[in-house]
Amino acid sequence: MIRGSRAIAGALILLVGCAAPDEPARRPPAPPSPDVVARIGDVPITAAELDESIRLPLHDLDRARFDLRAARLRDVLVGRVVGPLAAADGVSIAEWVRRHGGDAAVEEALAQAHVEVLLGAPEAPVLAVSADDDAVRGAADAPVTIVEYVDYQSPYCARMQPVMARLLAELPTQVRLVVRDLPLSMHRDAELAAEAAECAGAQGAYWPYHDVLLQEQDALARSALDRHAARVGLDVPAFARCLDGREMRAEVAADAADAARLGVTVVPTMFVNGRYLRGPQTYEALRAVVDAELTRLGLTLAPPAVTSTTVAAAAPAPAPTSTTIAAALPTSTITLDAAAVRRALRRRGRLARDLEQPPGDPGPGWEGHALVRVRRVRRRSLFEQMGLRTGDVVMTVDGVVVIDDGTALFDALGSRSQVTVQVLRRGLPSTFEYVVR
Repeated sequence: MIRGSRAIAGALILLVGCAAPDEPARRPPAPPSPDVVARIGDVPITAAELDESIRLPLHDLDRARFDLRAARLRDVLVGRVVGPLAAADGVSIAEWVRRHGGDAAVEEALAQAHVEVLLGAPEAPVLAVSADDDAVRGAADAPVTIVEYVDYQSPYCARMQPVMARLLAELPTQVRLVVRDLPLSMHRDAELAAEAAECAGAQGAYWPYHDVLLQEQDALARSALDRHAARVGLDVPAFARCLDGREMRAEVAADAADAARLGVTVVPTMFVNGRYLRGPQTYEALRAVVDAELTRLGLTLAPPAVTSTTVAAAAPAPAPTSTTIAAALPTSTITLDAAAVRRALRRRGRLARDLEQPPGDPGPGWEGHALVRVRRVRRRSLFEQMGLRTGDVVMTVDGVVVIDDGTALFDALGSRSQVTVQVLRRGLPSTFEYVVR
């Protein structure tokens, strides 16, 4: 048996030794790299390659994860810090917060407990974003460029108007705005409205027409676009030829294609020198990003805003001063009876009910940052005496943008002998000077 086993072993050695020389010994495959997600033959496809093409959606996921964690962290902190205080008083946390002054009391309790929050928000990606040859609002050589993707039927885009007006007014030489078109398929009039704005731009009136569209979002049908063109003083037949010939279709499509390449799917989406901001922003959030960019560039920051409810700002840019573009409506001076004003202001609630903010859900963190529109003008009311009309949008009071419920307007009329109010009437600026005596 031993001799037979040796014979078999020898035969096996002989067979191995006689193997064909062109058949290399097989080696176990190398373990795949964790970054490799697929192969085409020997060519790998990496996760980094995929991630580069979906940077914005991945950031949105990271941001959503951060928001969930931040909300949960807040609940945990309140439970562990405020919970014992509420238990000592024999009440619920909600009742304790109500009795002690709301969120301010919570913040004070967290500070006294030496709470340190280390959870940080994900840093927004910075992309190479083209401004194409689109119109620019602001200083042409401003160091900070905001590229905003807009759909003219989106109420969220309309709500960015006072924020942008405030920012450009406070940083006139440091920020410029470029608007690019992203009409969403859910909005049937958005694509033609975008082309109409470009046709207005061909006559040098892009910005006034842009402003009209965002203020008149309930009137974007084809016939309304001609009426808007007439209001801003365009050559209407030339405008109609441009629009009906779809001469600007390729321009709008190019903007939308760039948006798709970047991964932009919602409006408004903004890029501050390429830094990504998704959805409508409060002034404070947008200003913080701009200030950070100015600091990065080593530039001096502008002074802070005046208050949280009213801000220094200029009027919306009037139409260009050419022979075909109408100037802003002339200023009107109206004398108001001081006693009548005082009587009207005693019923502020009724006045406030005759104002409204544009419809639609503004989204979290956006409360109180919409323009104020006159919903109704009652006979012999203060608004009628002021010469206001239904649909007028109150933009500024004594040179500051109104982003509240009308309080700034009422306060000014009740405390000053002369008040200047600028409104947008069917998309065009109109200024009223009121003398209260």
